[in-house]
Amino acid sequence: MAAALDDLAAFVEAGHDGEAIQAEMYETARAHDLAVGEFFEAGYRLFFDDTQGPRLGEFLGELEREYVVARLRREA
Repeated sequence: MAAALDDLAAFVEAGHDGEAIQAEMYETARAHDLAVGEFFEAGYRLFFDDTQGPRLGEFLGELEREYVVARLRREA
């Protein structure tokens, strides 16, 4: 899971918008042999301390990029 979150952080850091982040979350989960639902749940836990929420990729695209990258890398 950590490697998948790090890969997603790199994608966000590259400057992609929320729609692209949403799509990349599916691709990243599959590339790391993770259940898509579990990967989204991990993201919700990082940003909401919950297991569900809004369309996560689009939400992340609205936040400050540096903050999102730091949270995905578990630095903040």
